Amino acid sequence: PGSREIPVEAILPVSGQYSGYGLRLQAGMQTAIARLNKERAAKGQNLLVLNVTDTRSSPQGALDAFRKAAQRDRSVIIGPGPTDETRRLIHAANSMRIPLLMPIASGDNLTVRGNFLFRTCFTDAKQARAISNYIFDELQLKEIAVMIDLHNEGSYGRNLSQDIARNFRARGGRVTVTEGFRNSDPSFREQIYRIMSVSPEAIFIPAIADSAAKFVREARLLGYEGWIIGGDAMAEPEFLNQLGDEAGDILFASQYSPDAGTTESSVFKTEFAGLYDYLPGDCEALGYDSVLLAVTARENADSFQAGWRNIQGLELVSGPFKLDSNSNAAHPVYLNTAERNTDTGLFCIKTIKICE
Repeated sequence: PGSREIPVEAILPVSGQYSGYGLRLQAGMQTAIARLNKERAAKGQNLLVLNVTDTRSSPQGALDAFRKAAQRDRSVIIGPGPTDETRRLIHAANSMRIPLLMPIASGDNLTVRGNFLFRTCFTDAKQARAISNYIFDELQLKEIAVMIDLHNEGSYGRNLSQDIARNFRARGGRVTVTEGFRNSDPSFREQIYRIMSVSPEAIFIPAIADSAAKFVREARLLGYEGWIIGGDAMAEPEFLNQLGDEAGDILFASQYSPDAGTTESSVFKTEFAGLYDYLPGDCEALGYDSVLLAVTARENADSFQAGWRNIQGLELVSGPFKLDSNSNAAHPVYLNTAERNTDTGLFCIKTIKICE
């Protein structure tokens, strides 16, 4: 192989409140690096090395990390984590003319704010449409309760809740009650009691994985028997492994399905199992796909931007790469329920619908 290592720069929240997402993204990225380096070594090509700079789970930390990563390589930087971190980088990416590839920042209208912003994941608006259409058309639910994230940096939850409520009402459904919450709340009992007093057919809560599992456990303990619905933040082991004995009817979106059946999905699962002793979820898949996109786009043209436009059809974990009109990867939204594994007793993802 060549003697020069080629850097792949990533800025991720590997400490702080979003570290769970950052560490799982990093695991997916390392899996992609290992897979690509096997191919590159066989061809005598220079090997890739992943450089991760910690954003400390804060917008300012993301900006500091971006500037540090830019000192090593300016061709493309992958990251950071949530939408709130990402918004802090929009001006820097555009003014420094450094492409930023966002693996999990799903907030709407990010990529339209400059020519150096690109995205691997689908948007909040896309998953909200898929969820609201499914619960109205196929579950035939007509009344839901919606939880709103009140945290200052909870734009993911707020945006998703607003989109769900707007789309559901547009279909003819009724939002019977809205309740505020924070992921740091020690209990959701008071909100659940108030929601149960109006007897909705479903509750939508866009909480992070740990909090969503706590909400499900408390709601079932208090006797709520309707659907509990969430976004792609639930598609993580922390949610599935903490559901308790009586999960009931649950629906959540995901960016990746272990049952996708694509060639790259099979390769991903095999390579990941060789490095880690747990099953990958959304973050691992998006980290993996982000490295494939970054490396392929960078090496197939004179610039990342030109390469990005020329890689339509690249096989990713979720299927062939397609672009929408705003430089987002237009892969499917997977809708899932939680199914108990009879061997382990733990819950796993069961995909029930794929929404293009």
